[in-house]
Amino acid sequence: MPQKLETMALSCSAAEDESEDSEDSGECESQDDHESNKREVEDVIGIPMPKGKVDLTNYTLPPTTHFFTFEAGCKRLHVRNTLPAYPHLVQGSIFFVHGYGAHINRPMLNQWLQRLAAAGYAIFSLDFPGHGYSPGERAYVENFEEFLSAYMEFVHLVRTTSTSKGSTFDFGSANEGLLQAARQKPFFIMGESMGGLLALVTSQRVRKDSTLAASFRGTVLMAPALKVDLPPDAVVYLIRHAVVPLMPSSIMPAFLSKSASVPVSAIIRDEKLAEKVTQDNWGEAKGGIGWRNGMRWVTANAFTLLMANLPEVMSSAEGPMLVLHDPQDLICHFGGSERLMELSPSTDKTLIKMEDARHDIASNEPDTSAAHITEWLAKHGA
Repeated sequence: MPQKLETMALSCSAAEDESEDSEDSGECESQDDHESNKREVEDVIGIPMPKGKVDLTNYTLPPTTHFFTFEAGCKRLHVRNTLPAYPHLVQGSIFFVHGYGAHINRPMLNQWLQRLAAAGYAIFSLDFPGHGYSPGERAYVENFEEFLSAYMEFVHLVRTTSTSKGSTFDFGSANEGLLQAARQKPFFIMGESMGGLLALVTSQRVRKDSTLAASFRGTVLMAPALKVDLPPDAVVYLIRHAVVPLMPSSIMPAFLSKSASVPVSAIIRDEKLAEKVTQDNWGEAKGGIGWRNGMRWVTANAFTLLMANLPEVMSSAEGPMLVLHDPQDLICHFGGSERLMELSPSTDKTLIKMEDARHDIASNEPDTSAAHITEWLAKHGA
């Protein structure tokens, strides 16, 4: 009999049941329900929702009641955790880092994370500023250092309850036993896409942290953003010094970066799931909280700054690492993962080719990817 899994709010299965009931019945959400859902999201995110029908039970999981307050950035970031049923089942913990324009509230992702929880791993995750249910202008990133600093603080609070910056984490008293059990076990950092790059950088910082390094066991990356299509250097210079100061929030033309403008079929194989991802877009009719409206100039500039440091990041990437990547990924190119294998001084590094898994490996190959990862985690958890 499958193990019972707990999450900080609504379980994925419950969310899917609501979705299926809604679709099967053919009944539409009432105007009162629509306005209530809209107000709920606006209260959590802190900015007005675009006009249009909002149906949170149709695809995106509702927000939890748990937040990580990042004092240095004055941000209250939304937290969702996927946990084993009981403290004695905990084998370790994973800090999951989501990708650009994505979030931690998609049922497909949460179903996949439950597989890892069933194997004994407590998974801690948050929505970055301007993503998911965290406040901030959507997909607006001035500098990724804020994301990196926030995640380091998050790891500190979950692992040690201590921070030098006044941040707080509302985990919930009902899960105190699970939290204590997780703190006694080793931990890993996992990221996908942009989150893969941020996870790699965060892992290096963790290794240099005297309060965290001893219990840190390695990094798992899925389709990491280690090589993407960037505009030519001359255009990057123009963006940084002329365009961003004048129109930071405006959308960069798609032709300047193929990685930022690929069709959803490059992300998801299944047509029905691809439709859900398309709908999970800020401003679409379904009121999604994802972002597929193109990259803002300011965010494009932040990406170029982050990518400029990649050779140094790869050359200093130590410790155990597992990378899963589709050689034909159209968003984050496989060559970046190959380059990591070449440059990293780690003596324990593995790159697995996930043929036809496209960009969202967890959704397209849930069984295979989970099997690879749980096997690797078990070998490195001691």
